[in-house]
Amino acid sequence: MKPETEPIEARKCADFELSGDLRNFQGPGSRAVEISRFWDGKPAGRLATRVHCLWSDTALYFGFFCPYDELTVDTTAPVDLPRWQLWDLDIAEVLISPQEQPVDHYYEFELAPSGHWIDFEIVFREGRPFYNWDRRLNGEVRSRVDAERRVWTAELKIPVKNVSDRPLRPGDEWSLNLLRADGPPARRRYLAFWPTNTPTPDFHVPSRFGRIRFVE
Repeated sequence: MKPETEPIEARKCADFELSGDLRNFQGPGSRAVEISRFWDGKPAGRLATRVHCLWSDTALYFGFFCPYDELTVDTTAPVDLPRWQLWDLDIAEVLISPQEQPVDHYYEFELAPSGHWIDFEIVFREGRPFYNWDRRLNGEVRSRVDAERRVWTAELKIPVKNVSDRPLRPGDEWSLNLLRADGPPARRRYLAFWPTNTPTPDFHVPSRFGRIRFVE
């Protein structure tokens, strides 16, 4: 894993349709990082999660490879609508902002092994997040579960125009954290690429965001 002070690098790609199985994230020059720690910095062990990051002129792409012990999912709600309280189930998560530090305005994207999703805009002030639940960011999600290998994969496509007022350019750097929550309430575990180091699990610590650099 790269040191905390170093940005994640996202390689430029042509736009593609999501498949859920990461096939489009693994071409020549593909890069991945690993969420290998819990929110408090302790090793995540088997739950360590691989993340691929790509970008195009129109979209950001994230692909997650998530080992699991057991799934905590919803099998009833439709996947074409945002699933309220998805954060109580198994999720991978992207918090991202075109701002540099300090970050007071960012976007949250949650995706689940079931294909469920939710996204929203966040303004951080007075030491806590305030949520805009009505802002639809139109992130696209595809997920798959490999029960034999006990791995689920998920892909996220974010339209650049929905989170930034200007186009992306090579060399640009944005702020972000990559996260995952796993397991039922009694055995809930929280992973963070940049650990937040809070007394209790908390992903909304924008001062602990790292950076993503967009490269050719």
